[in-house]
Amino acid sequence: MIRYAKPSIHHDDLTALDIQTESCDIGPGKKVEEFEWALQERLGAKHVTVVDSCTSALYLSFRTLKSSRVTLPIMTYAAVPQAALSAGKEDIVFVDHDAPADVTLLYGGEPPKEPLGKIVDAAHAFPHYTKGPIWCYSFGPIKNLTCGQGGAIATDNSAVAERVREWRNLGMKDGQVWAKGCLRHTMPDINAALGLAQLERFNEMQTRRWEIASIYNERLRVRKPEPTPGHSWHLYVVHVPRRDHVRETLRAAGIETQVHYPLLTESPAFWDFPRAEHPNATAWSRSCLSLPMHPDLSDDDVNLVCDTLEKAL
Repeated sequence: MIRYAKPSIHHDDLTALDIQTESCDIGPGKKVEEFEWALQERLGAKHVTVVDSCTSALYLSFRTLKSSRVTLPIMTYAAVPQAALSAGKEDIVFVDHDAPADVTLLYGGEPPKEPLGKIVDAAHAFPHYTKGPIWCYSFGPIKNLTCGQGGAIATDNSAVAERVREWRNLGMKDGQVWAKGCLRHTMPDINAALGLAQLERFNEMQTRRWEIASIYNERLRVRKPEPTPGHSWHLYVVHVPRRDHVRETLRAAGIETQVHYPLLTESPAFWDFPRAEHPNATAWSRSCLSLPMHPDLSDDDVNLVCDTLEKAL
C-alpha cells in the first residue's frame, strides 16, 4: 500500500526519544522550553506557545477574540468549528472557499496571501509566519513536522501570548489559579524532544516534498496546484472527473488517497447551521483528490501513482 501520508521517523528521531525516556523527564519541562525557542527562531515570531494539538491552539486562540460571532471557511477540517464552539463562539457563519474570514486556512501548505484573518490556520503550512494574526500550527502524526501529537501558537502580540500561556495549564501561573474554565493543553517533553529532532531534518524533508511535487507537476495532465514559491506541500491535491470512481480505482491498485474537504454542513453535527450558497467550495469538494505526499515516497512510488491515475481517467 502506498500511503497518502505518513510520519517520516528516522534513527535520529528515535534516538532523541530514547534519550528523553531514559532521563525520566517526559512531562512538560525543559525540552518544551527548548522547542519553543527553536520554533521562535525558525518562524521569526516574538512568542511561541506549544500545546498538545492544533485543535487546542485554535481553541485557545478563539478564546482571545471578544466577539461571539466568527466567520469560518466552509471547506476546512472539523477541528476549526469545534474549537470555536468550545471557546463560546456560538454565532458561526460559514463562508465560501477563498472568501475573507476570521480564520484563514492555508490549504495544503500554500503560502499566505493578504488579507489574512484574525487567526491563521497553518496546520498544513509550517514554517510560514507573518506579523499581525495569531498563527496556529499542527505537529500531528502526518504533518510536515511531527511531535507524535502537538501544536503551537505564534504571535507578536505579548498580551495574547501571556493569556494563552496561562490558559494552556489550568489557568495557573506562579502556583496560583488566575483564570476560570481552563483545561490542560500542555505538551510533554517527550513530544518536544521528537519535534526538536524533526526540526534538524526539516529542510531535508521539505526538499523531498518539492521533488515529489515536481514529478507530479511534470507528469499529470489534470487540474493541479501551482508550484508557488514557498509552498509547504503538505498536500498535493488534483481535481478529477468521477472522483469517487477514480479514488476506488487507485485504492484497488494499493494507492491510498484522501478528500480535503467535504463541506462541513454535510456533516450531521452542522445540519442545523444556516444554509447558504457556497459555489466555489461545492465545486472544489466534488472533484478534489489528495494524492500520496510524504518524504518517504520513492520516485517509483510517485510514478506508479501517476501511471495508475492516468489509466483511471
